[in-house]
Amino acid sequence: MRTALTTATLTALLLAVPAFAADKTLTQSFDYQGETLTLDVGVGEVEIVAADTQQVQIEVRVEPSNDGFLFFGGRKDVSDVDLHAKLTEGKKLTLRLNDNDDVKEHWRISIPASAAINVDMGVGRIETNGLDNSVEIDLGVGEVEVNHSHDYGDISLHSGVGDVSFSHNGQNVEVERAMVSASYQANAGGQGRLAVDVGVGEVDINKL
Repeated sequence: MRTALTTATLTALLLAVPAFAADKTLTQSFDYQGETLTLDVGVGEVEIVAADTQQVQIEVRVEPSNDGFLFFGGRKDVSDVDLHAKLTEGKKLTLRLNDNDDVKEHWRISIPASAAINVDMGVGRIETNGLDNSVEIDLGVGEVEVNHSHDYGDISLHSGVGDVSFSHNGQNVEVERAMVSASYQANAGGQGRLAVDVGVGEVDINKL
């Protein structure tokens, strides 16, 4: 009788648990009119690539960041998570999720090479490829990789606990290292600003 009751109770609990979405993919696009792309991310991955386009094309896959069972730290329902975009034409396009608590965000954004970007992220990995304008990144914990062929006027790279790697046409450039931190600063005759600050983690810059 006790076994039957336990089985029946467990079955009832399973049936009572709502069917939450395992993940969700959001897409959106905007005509590019010279705006700086500003991205606010909690935990996850960001890939921003230059493309032969005059649009900002956005895809973000959202998934729960925990794998709990039933009411013991259950998985977050991501069905109500949506993409929030604020556009000030010619000035700034700000992107974020309306709710990024307990989720992992996987962003892939295609933009014109001439677009400037500003990314603020908590934990994860950020990669940019082929951008020819200012790149400013602030990451709490994780890794940043920037691949570019642009001549910047101002370069500022820093890792509070971790390492900074800067290569120019395959040759490593000397960076300043302290006990646990690393940094690189340069002022040149180019245009725009390359600024990457990571609290804990790695900064990897490749000038092609």
